[in-house]
Amino acid sequence: MPNHDVERMIDDAQEALDAQGSLPPILESADSLIEAVMARKDPMMHTHRAPAGYALRGASTMNRFNEDGTVTPVLQWVKTKDVLDPQQLVEIAKGAILRDPIPAAEVVKKIQPSMSEYEVAIVIGDAHFGMLAWDKETGDDWDVEIAREIHTKAIRRALELAPPSSRLLLINLGDAIHADGNNATTTAGTRVDVDSRWPKVIGIFVETMNLAIMEGLQKHDHVELCNIRGNHDDLSSIVIRMILAERWRNNPRVTIADNLKMVWGHRFGKNLICAMHGDKTRLNNIPALIAADYRKDWGASTHAHVYAGHVHHHKAQEFPGIEVEYMRVLGAKDAWHAGQGYRSRRSLRCDVWHHEHGRVMMHEIGIESLM
Repeated sequence: MPNHDVERMIDDAQEALDAQGSLPPILESADSLIEAVMARKDPMMHTHRAPAGYALRGASTMNRFNEDGTVTPVLQWVKTKDVLDPQQLVEIAKGAILRDPIPAAEVVKKIQPSMSEYEVAIVIGDAHFGMLAWDKETGDDWDVEIAREIHTKAIRRALELAPPSSRLLLINLGDAIHADGNNATTTAGTRVDVDSRWPKVIGIFVETMNLAIMEGLQKHDHVELCNIRGNHDDLSSIVIRMILAERWRNNPRVTIADNLKMVWGHRFGKNLICAMHGDKTRLNNIPALIAADYRKDWGASTHAHVYAGHVHHHKAQEFPGIEVEYMRVLGAKDAWHAGQGYRSRRSLRCDVWHHEHGRVMMHEIGIESLM
């Protein structure tokens, strides 16, 4: 429902309160503000309620106009939408894990000696596993198997290029999953082009991250996976984090970041390394968010950097004491983005951070080297 419709409903409800001083009986018994206002305008609609797990979205009524000037409702279509609280999703996933425990990963031995003064960040822009693109329409093919193959190759190339370090940061900037459920929509309900079923896509992305963690452990002392929530996969990202945390629960060299906040932050020596999806705040507001959420870490750092996703193209803005960098993606364009004229380069980034000197090396793995 457009925002202006909701605002008009709120105004109507406020007018009813102002005029009567209290809610009329039909409004007191309503389940929500929207249902209340609709019921006030059309009392017959209030005879129909949304079933459990759904919320009222609207209604269409077919009326018969009688000779005496009265109107008789003949048929009514009550429109609803799914309502799934994130906490409810967490409890569902937790219950599934407890009923059918995920096998713990085996302990992986480290092969190479590390250079403790370095950390490596492999930054995965919006991966969009499960998105469908057809080359004749968009210029490139993309499906869940292509997504797995391309991202696996890119991560392996990054691991080859980077030096063995004290910690590998695997940073997923959000929108790793294209659709948030089996309805082929984003979390907010926007229809998108999908390749496969949601559980299958979740499983393939988890397998890809498991492989990245396992191979990263062979070269780095510790691996930390940061799984940012995006606007395409706000709920799916919670499930992914829970599965991976359970999978690696017996490995002290693995951390699955428990990041439900908008911004994830990590301090390494004189560096503050942050990540966010970037859809919920403007660029100029980001430094203030970091100052509020990571005040002590930023104060103790000489170099502060924020990796952001969402826009699918590279853009960097330097502010006093901090740089914000929007990252490219490896995935192809879907039909909508292709039609809108998006033509950004496709790549994955691997950065090497020195504990005192900040970022000392950057590797960009372009799509051309992976096909």
